[in-house]
Amino acid sequence: MRWAQRHSGIARPVVLAMLSGALLLGLVAGSPSAVARPRADQGVDLNIPWAVGGLRYERDGILRDSPGEWPTVPVRSLRLWDTRTAWLNLEPAQDQWDFSRLDAFVALAESHDVEQVTLVLAGTPGWAAQRLLASDAVWLGPGSASPPREMADWRDFVGTVTARYRGRIDAYEIWNEPTDRIFWNGTIAEWAGMVATASAVIRQADPAAAVIASGMAVGSPDDVTSAEPWLVALGAAEPNLTALSFHFYPVTRAATSTLRHVIVHVRDLARRNGLPTEVWVTEINVLGGASWTTRQQRAVVRSLVSQADAARVPRLFWYAWTDLTEPSLLPLQPGSPAARELTRLLS
Repeated sequence: MRWAQRHSGIARPVVLAMLSGALLLGLVAGSPSAVARPRADQGVDLNIPWAVGGLRYERDGILRDSPGEWPTVPVRSLRLWDTRTAWLNLEPAQDQWDFSRLDAFVALAESHDVEQVTLVLAGTPGWAAQRLLASDAVWLGPGSASPPREMADWRDFVGTVTARYRGRIDAYEIWNEPTDRIFWNGTIAEWAGMVATASAVIRQADPAAAVIASGMAVGSPDDVTSAEPWLVALGAAEPNLTALSFHFYPVTRAATSTLRHVIVHVRDLARRNGLPTEVWVTEINVLGGASWTTRQQRAVVRSLVSQADAARVPRLFWYAWTDLTEPSLLPLQPGSPAARELTRLLS
């Protein structure tokens, strides 16, 4: 996800939402006594685009050389997105593969004893796309949001990756924020078919891997029904999933207190549509959090961790460690208030 480019001061349409009017938890005002501390052996679930150095397209479309930097907090789970490990990076031409960067990330995780690695399967390469649109995410390029012309190309990609990393990548998240046109310009039914196809391939190639769909985003607690068409279509496609996922980017301080309620709502929609009720939050941060005081930043970290723990969320991925090109988000980098609070919670 790249929030700064797409939000320029106004809230975009939401995919999942919760009831409005919720009050900010006392945690955000700084009352640590209410916090349920996570288990010390959990570590932090992180998206870390800069963990492996090298060239990367930023949201302005410029290719920049970035340093490699492993987080200073204990890492339990690593999610690979915005890491140049999308389909278009791994198979830049049909049947021509480049696993160098993904190999480096997986090896780096293993060297730090991180056994939980989630790879996002998304980003159609131009050669496979139905259409090439300039409106597709600029850092991924035209075609990246398109359904493939041939489902066989998608099956081949998913099967090749899953077989190669069997036992090393433990979870696959199918697509990233399909409700945003910069990431998906196909129909809801096409997306559900992509998820069902990928889940079947993954189950055959690596039965032990978790299969997750599909990273939809929460921007504000206003619209409780906008996710339902997507989950109805997903239920009709009958994919073999482990869990559903969503991204939580509250846009106001009051909205930060709604995480647990959003999770309950997602589970209810999943249950009604015959989908698994396990929920992962695969991206989390606060839009505008960079302008908050140190006390507010640390308090909201405690609040979000506490809510996720109370809702029994198995993975809560913070976005994004050392991703310094996102000035509007709560900073997550060595020495930042949020990083210090995550370290304290795990000490």
